[in-house]
Amino acid sequence: MNTTKQLQQIKLDQWAVLCKEQAKIGLTVKQRCDQNGYSIHTYNYWKHRLKENYVESALHDIVPITPPVPGVLHESRESHDLGITNTISIP
Repeated sequence: MNTTKQLQQIKLDQWAVLCKEQAKIGLTVKQRCDQNGYSIHTYNYWKHRLKENYVESALHDIVPITPPVPGVLHESRESHDLGITNTISIP
């Protein structure tokens, strides 16, 4: 892992802790941001990055499958080929 990616991962880890604390403390996001000296925009940016990182890591666990090509299961027959007659009687 190169230095830039390591720094990004460290930042993500730090913001993961801050976001978890935010949920536990019970303050609004604005109050928490004011208390710690960062903007709501910065908070939302890193929260979004955390979600992207989570989704990206979860997608690696998903293995695409290709359904089998459907073959001919049986010959289609029309009802007149089978000698079946459908009639409706209306009194």
